[in-house]
Amino acid sequence: MKRALVVLIAAFAACKPSLDDTVSVVREPRVLGVRAVPAEAAPKSNVKYEALVADANGTVANPALDWAFCNLRKPLAELGPVSPYCMARDGDFLAELGVGVSVSATIADTACREFGPQVPVADKDQPAGRPVDPDLTGGYYVPLRLALGGARGDVFTLERARLSCGLVGATQEQLADYAKRYRPNTNPEIDALTADGAAVAIEGSAPTPIPAGARVTLRASWAACADATKDCTGAETYPLFDLATRLLTDRREAMRVSWFATGGAFDGDHTGRDTNELDSFSENAWTAPSQPGTVHVWVVLRDERGGAGWKAFVLDVR
Repeated sequence: MKRALVVLIAAFAACKPSLDDTVSVVREPRVLGVRAVPAEAAPKSNVKYEALVADANGTVANPALDWAFCNLRKPLAELGPVSPYCMARDGDFLAELGVGVSVSATIADTACREFGPQVPVADKDQPAGRPVDPDLTGGYYVPLRLALGGARGDVFTLERARLSCGLVGATQEQLADYAKRYRPNTNPEIDALTADGAAVAIEGSAPTPIPAGARVTLRASWAACADATKDCTGAETYPLFDLATRLLTDRREAMRVSWFATGGAFDGDHTGRDTNELDSFSENAWTAPSQPGTVHVWVVLRDERGGAGWKAFVLDVR
């Protein structure tokens, strides 16, 4: 066990950062986004996991991407969402899911014990652990480890898939009200991208011309969710059980946009809308390269309940 821990620490030290630490310029093969379909699922459910992989030439269709569930719980002292020790190619704590841009898997029936509000099963001769605290949206997550093979070795990415584990501490009336009102999360989608008001071409079509060195305002838009009783690919409103007040409240999803490109420079790597902002778009300024050429752009949209969506675009810098 001690030797295994040393190997894991060494692997962690050699790894690239996780998704939230990446920068917007894409020069080498990288995982830019991960999503689960459906976006939220209960134990024993079948789920499809998909990844967005890109390099300097555009979206990578058939990456050497290895997937696994990681059965290690995050240490309390760690700030990240997933245990850093999950960043390993092999280990008895990894449940291999397959290789490719997407894989399908069944969530373990013990997932809400290991990563949710239920008391976990105690190891032999050890006391039982404590349940996992929900995030600010009331959610629980199963850790995912992705290993992208390449000429320079593996590049690891850690992500999470949202679990549906129900409420803890609510009254019977609140449980009934919650069950009536709550809709499982829907993955958000990018509806369009514009540059100074003009539509930007999606990857695979004729590129949108942009003058070399130009500074343009890019706007990514998504659906406006007006009806909380229907699925929506934008910022959804959902009931949230407040552990402090023991009350059910309504909360609107915050949205986070991550921007990536093979050239040029964004003002910021991330933009978005918080839970109180009603606009269904987000803007970022981008300065085109000074030299002509094709630039690939990816916009990754994430909601605060673990949902994700993306689109790829292409520009012709002249």
